[in-house]
Amino acid sequence: MCNSGKWKADNGTFKLEYLQQLEKMMNDRIPNSGIKAQPHIDSHLKILKRQYTTISDILGPSASGFGWIEQLKCVVADKIVFDEWVKSHPTAKGLLNKTFPYYDELAIVYGKDRATGDGAMGFSETLDEIAKEINNG
Repeated sequence: MCNSGKWKADNGTFKLEYLQQLEKMMNDRIPNSGIKAQPHIDSHLKILKRQYTTISDILGPSASGFGWIEQLKCVVADKIVFDEWVKSHPTAKGLLNKTFPYYDELAIVYGKDRATGDGAMGFSETLDEIAKEINNG
């Protein structure tokens, strides 16, 4: 659904009907499962997004002392480092050494929803840019 482009809104999020489409797809694949968009699918998607976001933060430039084992798809760190991180990031609890096999796929789905800092300017760079615009304008 993500790759088709049909279900993505202009702002990068999903269109409102996507949960109902997922419900239909799931029930086509697993007849009589009783899976509903609300609460089943929505709840699982929220959990996956929260875990993906947390792992992205752990692996991002603002965190140090963490690693990623690609073969196992899991975050690794010294327990002390991880416990300190969890104190200020409680959503990370339970993610140390836990396999997260869909990280790459979820990066395709949720990765564009997150600010990465690419293209960001610092204070002095912003002032230089403003000065250039004033001098050229």
